[in-house]
Amino acid sequence: MTNVLEVFKVLMGLIISIFVLYFLVSYAGNYAGMQSDTQRAKILRNFDRLSQDVYYTGIPTDYNDFSLVSWPSITVDPTPPAGIVTSLGKSAFSVPTLFSYGERMVMSKATEDFGWWKFSVVEAMPPKRVVLNVEDSDDAAWDTVRSLVIALPSTLALDNKVTFAFCDGNEIIFNLCGEGVSCEKDYFLPVISKLRGSSGPCTAALSGSDMLVTFARTCSPGARGLCVETPNPQGIGNAYLQGSEKPFIYKDGLDLAALLIGGSGSDIFGLGGEKLWKHKNRAFADDISLAADIAGQSALLLSRRITDEIAAGRLSPDAPTAGCRQLYTELKGDTDTIKTVLENPDYYIQFGEIGKLKKALDDAKSVYLQLQSRGCEYL
Repeated sequence: MTNVLEVFKVLMGLIISIFVLYFLVSYAGNYAGMQSDTQRAKILRNFDRLSQDVYYTGIPTDYNDFSLVSWPSITVDPTPPAGIVTSLGKSAFSVPTLFSYGERMVMSKATEDFGWWKFSVVEAMPPKRVVLNVEDSDDAAWDTVRSLVIALPSTLALDNKVTFAFCDGNEIIFNLCGEGVSCEKDYFLPVISKLRGSSGPCTAALSGSDMLVTFARTCSPGARGLCVETPNPQGIGNAYLQGSEKPFIYKDGLDLAALLIGGSGSDIFGLGGEKLWKHKNRAFADDISLAADIAGQSALLLSRRITDEIAAGRLSPDAPTAGCRQLYTELKGDTDTIKTVLENPDYYIQFGEIGKLKKALDDAKSVYLQLQSRGCEYL
């Protein structure tokens, strides 16, 4: 009987020990997972705060915190509110952000200046070399090259670099900025301002950190990387991403930057470049619509004020300031057109609507510069 009791005690002890061990192992695994999720949440929160800092100060920075923990998945959902999607769910962007995941990243502010307003985004991307293949020697093609380069990050004071090179046939030319000099944006812009001519189609082998952009009169869907067709006289054209036959309309450098940074990889939310292109244009509509409304109302009030001052005899009809009355009326008309176009949620996929928008933006900028030259607006 004693032996049976001892055996029973041993068996119960083993069962309890196994149960306790299982519980501890399970708890340790869950705890480790909770710790990793907590760290991921902090990394995303820090990224969001840093995005806001870059957006409001314009000071570029490195961001390497994504390398501190593994990410089961990380992507961008462009559906408003656009944001980063991870295993923790969706973390919405606080400011317009062109995000492409990397363990090491550069974060920089890019801006389109319309005179009466500036539209800005934060670009967050891994270190890359942008390889340009200019097949069209037309000035419009080279102007488009320049607008894209201007829209991409400046990394002079950073550890993570975005550099530039050219491809001509099977050769990549990367030493245009000087022997041993990293050809970054600030060094590269003076170089391309002097260049013209064309190159042969790029057949050179590319590394994983290379981003190929071809500039041509016409693009063949399915070509490597990003292919940008020479724009019309208004500065509007189509671009194509590898893996898609769909044309993407561009009107400025930021449209092309969004397509390039997002790239041709795809996931459940769509093609990377297309997602960022959509996000950029939706954010543009939200921002510029409000700005156009404010600028238009201000122009209307100032036009009426000048009319009242002339009527009261306090301002001569021949004074330079008096000439601003008509300019303010024109600015109001241009901003009204901008608002009307942007009320269409699909404006950015309609060439005609983009044409109206681009003309109104250009006209409004021209009028605003005239207002500044007359002293009616601050320089």
